[in-house]
Amino acid sequence: SLFGAFLFYCLYNTMLITSSSAFITYLVPAGIGSGIPDVKGFLNGNHLRGAFNVKTLFAKFTGVIASVSSGIPTGPDVP
Repeated sequence: SLFGAFLFYCLYNTMLITSSSAFITYLVPAGIGSGIPDVKGFLNGNHLRGAFNVKTLFAKFTGVIASVSSGIPTGPDVP
C-alpha cells in the first residue's frame, strides 16, 4: 500500500540519520564539524588530539554517506 511504502521510507531515513549522528557523536567526537577550523588550527601550530587519524576519516566518510543517502543536503551549499 502507499501508506506502508511511505512509512518504510520515513523509518529508513530516520534510521540512517540516527546511526550517522550517533556514530559521530559517541564514537568519534573529533569528527564533528567541517574540518576547516581543524586544519587552520593545525597549520597555526595547535595540536588537535584525534582530528587527523584514520578513525576520524572513516567516521566522517560513513556519516556523510548516510546523511546524503537519507536525503539531507550536506556540504558548503547548505545555509
